[in-house]
Amino acid sequence: MGDGLTRVKQCKQCKQCRRPLDERRRGRPKRFCSRWHRVRYWLEELGELVLS
Repeated sequence: MGDGLTRVKQCKQCKQCRRPLDERRRGRPKRFCSRWHRVRYWLEELGELVLS
């Protein structure tokens, strides 16, 4: 019948906590579930850049 290959659509996840995000915006999809997670992610990236 079929070869068992199916295409699964991956849902977007928050880059900080990996929580699934809803897909409301098509032009510029959300990357974080809250503002605090956005700030925290960029602070961690900045700290990593400074310490390296």
